[in-house]
Parts: sequence; structure tokens; C-alpha cells
Amino acid sequence: MRKTLPAALLGLALLGAAAPASQASTEAPPALPAAQPATIQQAQLDWNLSGNQREAAAEYTRFIRSLHERAGTILRGHGDNTVWQTNAGNDIIEVIVALPEGRRLSLYLTTQNLYLRGFATAGGGGPVFQFTDPTYDLGHQLGRNAVNLGYSGSYGNSNGNQGLQVGDAANRTLAISLAGLQGQFQTLWRHAADGNQNQNSVRNALVHAIAAIGEGTRFRNIEGTVRAGIASGATITAQEAGEENQWGPGSTYMLNETARPGAGGSFNLGGTNLRGFGDMSRYISMVKRPG
Repeated sequence: MRKTLPAALLGLALLGAAAPASQASTEAPPALPAAQPATIQQAQLDWNLSGNQREAAAEYTRFIRSLHERAGTILRGHGDNTVWQTNAGNDIIEVIVALPEGRRLSLYLTTQNLYLRGFATAGGGGPVFQFTDPTYDLGHQLGRNAVNLGYSGSYGNSNGNQGLQVGDAANRTLAISLAGLQGQFQTLWRHAADGNQNQNSVRNALVHAIAAIGEGTRFRNIEGTVRAGIASGATITAQEAGEENQWGPGSTYMLNETARPGAGGSFNLGGTNLRGFGDMSRYISMVKRPG
């Protein structure tokens, strides 16, 4: 369901004023005051992570496909070889994750770049917890009070701002399992509910959320690894972790190959040399729209 948030709503950010790297405070920063939001489009997608391993693996495939369809349009291909392109603009997708014990967690992404912007308890009246970003204010866009996490959503430090402290790809070779993802999302739910979880645990949970949702939507092979992990346990490989920082350049290469096939030469993606749109589409399932 897609709806327009009226401009009359009141509200309130992914990169900015950072806490010290060693800080592991469990005290939540104060909520930011409300502000006037711009008119944006917001869509909701459900992801049921409360079933057994077989059910949850099938549900993950359905969820990622629905995210492809909601966040973009088909660029080329069909069936399992389809490549999507993200939509323009910063429309918001709220992913509502159903967890055991009846808990529901909201995760917010923007469509053009598939960035995770923040999280909250689904349907709750509390604040949204957002990455600190001087260029984007999630709370403002949603018309809700917000709490800055004190670090950005970048894997490493960016423009002097602290990120998630996993800039080295070796730190993103994550072990994926159903119980593990449920536990990571429960950490985010509890933090959204009380703001009192260990900051390093929250950071780690956000890295897992980005891998399962953002990277799984961008990369076909990462989607496959997460699905296999949910079913029976798997680990994101060094190759896959290396791909994650190359989505933008890889998208540009694929768009150029669409316009002028063969003109781009080869492309090294995560340490693997690939040539042409077909080769790249075995890895990238959704390209980033320029802008």
C-alpha cells in the first residue's frame, strides 16, 4: 500500500556527529525536536521472520522480490535473471519485520539508493532511531520525533564522521542463520522500545540488517547466501563482502553496457573480473539509478 504523507505532519537523520569509537554507552541520546516534513511517498512491506527455517527461507525470497518491485522497475531480463533499476527520488519503504513473541520491528529504507535510514517499533508511538546524517533527516520525513544514533550508516568513517566500524570487508563476512537474524532484530526492537541496549550490539545488529535487506536486494549472490543461511546456516564470503562497496560503480558499468554493449571492457567486482551485462547480472540484481 502506498500513501502520501501530508505536509502538515510534524517530525524530524544516516551520517554525522559521532560518538567516540570506544564508547559503548547504553544511555540513549535525547530525542530531537519535531520539524515540518516534506511531502514524500511511503510504502509498507511485510517480512515474516517468525516461522521455521524452511518457511523463513521461502519468505525471504518473496520479501526480496517484493522489495525489488516496490523500489524499482525492470531494466532487463526475466524470471531468475531479471535485473531491476531503483526508482528516482527518496521515497521511503517501511519494512515491517514480524519476530517471535509477536514483536514487530520497522526498518526504513530510501528507494533510490536502498540505504537503511533507521528503525522503530512497528505501530508504536515512540521515536524513530536514525543514523546521524547532516544531509538526511528520517524523523523529519516521517513526521516523528527522532533519536540520533551518533554514527552514520556507512561501513567505515566518512567525511570525518564515524560509521559502523566495519570498513574492512573482512569484518563483514557475517555468519547468517535464522536464529541469528532473529536475535539481531530483537536487539533493534528492544533498543527502539527502551533505548537501553549496548551500542556495539546495536551497531552489529544494523550491519546484519543492511546485509540481509540492502545488500540482499542489490546482489543476487548475497540474496542467495542469506536465504541459504536462513535455511541451514551460511556465511557471507570475502568475495560478497568485497562487492558491497562497488554497487555504485557496478551499476554504472551495467547501465553503460545496456547503452553500448561491449564498450566498457571488464569490471572487477569483489576480486572477480567480469565482462558485459550478462556476467554482471549473475551478481548484481538491482542497479542504482543515477542521481
